[in-house]
Amino acid sequence: MILGLEGKIAIVTGSGQIVGKQMAMTLAEEGARVVINDKFPEQVERTVAELKVKGHQAFGITADVTGYKQVEAMVERVVNEFGKIDILVNNVGIAWGTQGPKSRGWFHDQDPAEWADILDHNIVCTMNCSRAVLPHMINRRYGKIINISSVGTIASVVKTCVYQSGKGAVNQFTTSLAGEVGRYGINVNAVITGYTSGPRDALVESRRETHPEEYRKRMEHRDRMMAVTPLGRMGTGEDYANAVAFLASDKASYITGHLLCVTGGFPQILEYSSGAIPGQGRD
Repeated sequence: MILGLEGKIAIVTGSGQIVGKQMAMTLAEEGARVVINDKFPEQVERTVAELKVKGHQAFGITADVTGYKQVEAMVERVVNEFGKIDILVNNVGIAWGTQGPKSRGWFHDQDPAEWADILDHNIVCTMNCSRAVLPHMINRRYGKIINISSVGTIASVVKTCVYQSGKGAVNQFTTSLAGEVGRYGINVNAVITGYTSGPRDALVESRRETHPEEYRKRMEHRDRMMAVTPLGRMGTGEDYANAVAFLASDKASYITGHLLCVTGGFPQILEYSSGAIPGQGRD
């Protein structure tokens, strides 16, 4: 499908690496000019360079989107550079705090000091970026905001209480904001992502020899999740990026306030005969 994104200006937060990077790549392939945002300058520079080598138009801005002033400055810079913002993809999100994967444990064992950091990187940053672009979009009577959420908001995934609380807030924010700004021609939707191989998996894999028990538990968890995913595989950056690109286009102009599940069928379709029940994981 030709999505008609030529000439559109898109900001993708957290697009210096992994899934956010793929979202930016896909939007660029569809013709959009993409603003690469990340708080790590080396990742911004590397991704911008990769896009330009492929012949795409990209612009990099290093900013921590948990801070509203930095977001405000980023939006102002994009408007000054390109004259408009058509698309905002709120991709930034973290599943654990400053203590790393060990803080993603049972809720009753977690350090409350980390909750603010996790929530800042899931719901607060989404609100910051949306608030900053909305006056511009309202003035133009046009805009596409796509928020990235998680399958754990619609299914029981243990050891993710704080993270999923933040993503659950993203879901509610999506539907509520859509109701407020629809009159201005602005679409607000969310993509609910499924089980994906991400940073934690890479970390566990890198420590396979030194932390064999951690690796074993992670593989068991993956197998349990795949057992209740009808399509039988993990999601990829391309899966989510294609959904984002569609919602960012005018092909989806009559869709707003929607939570699009890109989860391989989990948990909407469950094969309980497999014996793997959501929420029973103990890794």
